[in-house]
Amino acid sequence: NLVHGFSTRSEGDMSLRFGQKEKVIKNRKKFLKKLNISLSDCVVMKASHSTRIITVNFPDNLVVADGLMTDKKSLYLFLLIADCLPIILYDPKKEILGLVHAGWRNTNNRIVEKAVKKIIQEFGSKPSDIKVAIGPAIHRESYIFDDLLQKNSKAWRKYVKKLSDGRLSVDLIGYTKEQLTIFGINPKNIFNSGVDTAKDQRFYSHYRYSRTKSGDESRFVCVVGLR
Repeated sequence: NLVHGFSTRSEGDMSLRFGQKEKVIKNRKKFLKKLNISLSDCVVMKASHSTRIITVNFPDNLVVADGLMTDKKSLYLFLLIADCLPIILYDPKKEILGLVHAGWRNTNNRIVEKAVKKIIQEFGSKPSDIKVAIGPAIHRESYIFDDLLQKNSKAWRKYVKKLSDGRLSVDLIGYTKEQLTIFGINPKNIFNSGVDTAKDQRFYSHYRYSRTKSGDESRFVCVVGLR
């Protein structure tokens, strides 16, 4: 009864920020139709790089948050993404669903840990029952900077690596997994798509576009819901 999907560049621009409204809405509807989902049944998240996580019960075309949770059937959580981590949390026993947007800022502020805590406190889930999936996102091999605020942080020590040319790579996925396991999630219940958006041309990538200025910039969709 769990359905989820990720759009690709071939399915078009999904962001109103970068495309014409009529075209974007058409693209969204066409993609969702493949999953038998109506746009009118979605809660569309506008990420703000915060740690705001809210419980939703009804469709909404714009919710400013970086995490959504629900126990409602036929309500679909909808997130635009282009390198940050789309993280699906699912308790199959209690049928609780969450979707989190995790960039470096709110990963630093431990958003996924707060999401797990919310599922436990609000819905009574057990950490051992929660399954987590990390969708297409930028990987440490690609996420490279000349300098980083995290470089002197003890918490990030294992996840910031100095390269031979002096630049620094960041492992958002590794740090996210650490937060999950510390909070009691079984490592066997954490699944990673293995797709690096910066390298995989099927997906939009803000990082890739900002450095090459080639192709087009937009966002792809992560959608998930219970039936």
